[in-house]
Amino acid sequence: MSKNGTRTAGNNLIVIAVFFAAISMFFWGSLAGITDVEILEQRELAESPKLESLSDAILYAKNFEAYFSDHFLVRNRLIIVDRWIRVNLFDQRYFEEVAITDEGWLFYNQPIMSDDCQRTAVFTQRELRRMQSAMLKAVDVAEENGIELHYLIAPNKCTIYSEYSEGVFPVLGEITRADQVREHLAGQTQISLIDLRDTMQGFKDGDLIYYPDDTHWNELGIFLIHAEIIETLLPELPLEDYLAAEDFSRRTVSRVGDLSLLLGLDQFQSISTNWFPVDEWLIIEEPADGIVVVENPGARTDQTILISHDSFFQPDLIRALFSAYFEKVVFLHDNRGFQWDSNPEVIQSWIDEWQPDVILVEKTERNIHNFALDTSGK
Repeated sequence: MSKNGTRTAGNNLIVIAVFFAAISMFFWGSLAGITDVEILEQRELAESPKLESLSDAILYAKNFEAYFSDHFLVRNRLIIVDRWIRVNLFDQRYFEEVAITDEGWLFYNQPIMSDDCQRTAVFTQRELRRMQSAMLKAVDVAEENGIELHYLIAPNKCTIYSEYSEGVFPVLGEITRADQVREHLAGQTQISLIDLRDTMQGFKDGDLIYYPDDTHWNELGIFLIHAEIIETLLPELPLEDYLAAEDFSRRTVSRVGDLSLLLGLDQFQSISTNWFPVDEWLIIEEPADGIVVVENPGARTDQTILISHDSFFQPDLIRALFSAYFEKVVFLHDNRGFQWDSNPEVIQSWIDEWQPDVILVEKTERNIHNFALDTSGK
C-alpha cells in the first residue's frame, strides 16, 4: 500500500474513533447522570422517546434524534467554544438572538426588538384606534367596579441607551410605536398611561440603570423609577412616606444576564448591586404558576393592587417596593398564562377573584401592542 493510502486509512480510522468516542460519551454520561444542557438554552428540552404504540415506533427515530441533539453530553460546550471563536477571533457581532456592540453591550436581536430600536415598525391609524378602543373597554370595566386602571410602558434598553444600540441597530425612522401611542392618547383623560421613557433618560447620566448583558433594567433603575409610578397610583400619599435608599441594604454581585445566557458566553457578565429591604415585611405566597401574592400588614395603605406584568416586573425588588405601599399585591405574569386581555369577562373574573382597588398593566415597550389584546371577538 502507498504512503498516501496508508495516511488516508489512518485518517479515516481517527475520524471513526473520534465519532465513536463522541457517541459513547453521551451514553456513559447519561449513565453517570451527567447533564450539559441547562446552562445554555432557555427552552423546553426534548424528552426521551417512548415505545408504547405503533405510532411511537414510526416517530421514534425522529424523536430520538431530537432527544440526542438536546442531551448530547458536550453539546453546549461545543456551542460555547464555537461562539467564543466567532466573537473573539472573527469579531462576529450578530447571532440568531443576540447582537454585540463594539463596547461589549448585548441587545436582543429579534425583529420585535430591532424594528423598535431602528424605528422601522409603526402602527397604522386603524391599529391605533383599535388599541385605544380596547384600552377604553378595559378602563370601563374597572370603573364599573370602582377600580382605577393604569397602563405602564417599561422602556426598551435601546430607547434609554441608544448611543450603544445604534452600533448594531442604526436608527432609520422618525418615530417609535410608543411615541405614536402617547401622541394618539394625548388629551384622552380616561386612559392613564405611565410612560417611563423620559424620566429614565434623566436618570441614566449617573450609574447604569440597565444591565449591559441583559434586556432588563437593573435594581438601581427599578428603585429610581418607582417613585414616579407610586405618585400616579397613590397621588394622595405624602412624599415623606416614600421609600428612601436608606431603607435598603445593598450587595454587589457578579451576574450573567439573559442575553449572555442566550449567547452562551459569560465573558459579558456584569457587576450588579442588589437591593434588600432593611426590615423584613413581606409575606409571599405563590398559589399557582405565574401568580405571586405579596402581603404587608404594615403597608402605607390598606389597598390591594393587581399587576399584570412581564419579566420587567418579576424581580424581588419590585415585590418589596410595591408591598411597602399596598397591603396586598397580586402579580400575574403574562408569560405564564395570564396575558392581559381587554375582554370584559376576563377582567371581571380577575376582579372577582382578587378584589383589587387598583389595576396596573405593565408592558415592555417592544410588546406595547399587547395593550390591545382582546379575545372577546367583538
